[in-house]
Amino acid sequence: MKILYIALGGKGGSDKALVDLLSKLVKYDIDPLVVCGRPDLTVELEKIGVKSLVYDFTWAINPPIHSIRDKILYLPRQIKCFLKRKVDVVNLEKAVKDFSPDLISTNVGVVNLGYNLGKKMGLPHVWHIREYQDQDHGMHPVNGMNYFRRLLRKNQFNIAITKDLYQYFRMCSPAVQIYDGVRDCRSHFASCVPQKYFIFAGFLFQGKGLEELLHAYKSYRERGGGHDLYILGAWNESNPFHRWVKQYIDDNGLKGAKILGFRNDVDELMVHSSAVIVSSKFEGFGRVACEGMFNKTVVIGKNTSGTREQFDNLDEYVGKKISLRYQTEVELVERMFEVENLSSELRFEIVEKSFEVVNSLYSNETSASQVYEYYKTVLKLYSRK
Repeated sequence: MKILYIALGGKGGSDKALVDLLSKLVKYDIDPLVVCGRPDLTVELEKIGVKSLVYDFTWAINPPIHSIRDKILYLPRQIKCFLKRKVDVVNLEKAVKDFSPDLISTNVGVVNLGYNLGKKMGLPHVWHIREYQDQDHGMHPVNGMNYFRRLLRKNQFNIAITKDLYQYFRMCSPAVQIYDGVRDCRSHFASCVPQKYFIFAGFLFQGKGLEELLHAYKSYRERGGGHDLYILGAWNESNPFHRWVKQYIDDNGLKGAKILGFRNDVDELMVHSSAVIVSSKFEGFGRVACEGMFNKTVVIGKNTSGTREQFDNLDEYVGKKISLRYQTEVELVERMFEVENLSSELRFEIVEKSFEVVNSLYSNETSASQVYEYYKTVLKLYSRK
């Protein structure tokens, strides 16, 4: 089964999820070729023996408007992007002609290249929906959200990575919901005695709720809280939001808030942490929450979207509410103190049950098996058209 994948090609969650998926799918009768919008991903794909090519395609989102100049240039930019998307289809069809795919899969919702290429080449197209677009990233689909929902229904073969995304985009059969894999299935291991620090991990932009977290952490320290806060994620001093984060920490004397930047030892830091805090306003999936659970640490999370769904799955599995959720800044402070004062017995129950849930629902092996079966179903259904 030859599959052409369209991916952003960066270092974000959608690209990590694709690498995890392909690392298992190559063990089936899958021959993949990944078209990357940026070159970063090609290194990771090469490690797992997956072919790739880089093509700078245009996303199917409206140009952002941040200034009067943006308003003036909005229509010309729209026209330019529209024409570029037309050219992308022609160029990519030529580039993959020799590969001769059986199926095309687009790894995110903000790119419609795979959908248009599938129509042109007469091939089935699977749209792997991993983000809300507007709610989590402030992006708006070309022609509006309702148009994009109609496009998904017309496409038919879609995968939503959570139940909430499935409902948000009003999908229906033969579209399916399949959770992302986050880690390989693990044997049980002993949890560590927690050290006195919380972790925030992820891309450092406003949608991740870091402002609210820092405000809450300030209140927590003022009320006598003793844990540090480690901030993990690629850091750029020229980024205005990154400068604001550093300035806020300095202005408020938050010596316990430590900016660690990009790290290769995130798992190790999670294993020894008191808790991972997921403060995102909207998460398509809640990958960091699942990573925390896989690493047997407590997770504190904002009770929205993907994070809420992971907590719902945990509470349903255990048969009682043990997830640590919050809705407001005040509640987040309360959860921090709750973790600081957790008994060893209750902490053990939370981390062990959380590990069992994610090991069952979010292993790479489980996800790849379900996606592979869906590909086979798509090819059968498409052949009957």
